[in-house]
Amino acid sequence: MAGAIEAARRIGVPLMFLEGSLDYYGKRGFESATARGFRPPSVRTPDPPPACATPTSPRSRR
Repeated sequence: MAGAIEAARRIGVPLMFLEGSLDYYGKRGFESATARGFRPPSVRTPDPPPACATPTSPRSRR
């Protein structure tokens, strides 16, 4: 995970999305995409909704 976030940061990716547990990924700088105003791409996307992170944020660099 740290390698992917670092690679995204290096090439200027503004935002990363994934589907997974916010309990787990929240500790790695991710937050609910819904909280940032994004909606799941499909009504078939399971709950919880995708998580997102800004690769340049300090928490996502851990």
